[in-house]
Amino acid sequence: MMQSNFRNTCESFLEKKYSFIFYSLYSRIRSFERVDQMLFNILSLVMINVMINVYRFYNNRFLIRFIIVIIFFFYFCH
Repeated sequence: MMQSNFRNTCESFLEKKYSFIFYSLYSRIRSFERVDQMLFNILSLVMINVMINVYRFYNNRFLIRFIIVIIFFFYFCH
């Protein structure tokens, strides 16, 4: 009984947490005013996907650090 109650509490917490994350992402997508900002965010998602695939297939840490630096550079300089 105690374990089931704990699990339900954890599941409800995760639902609230992830629904907040999805809502914030949705609101960010809805609040785009400029097309270049949207294209930049799509580009950053593509770069993150490339980074994950490089890590999975090549296990090259230097290349991953380089991609992370590029993402942060574009994010803060945009």
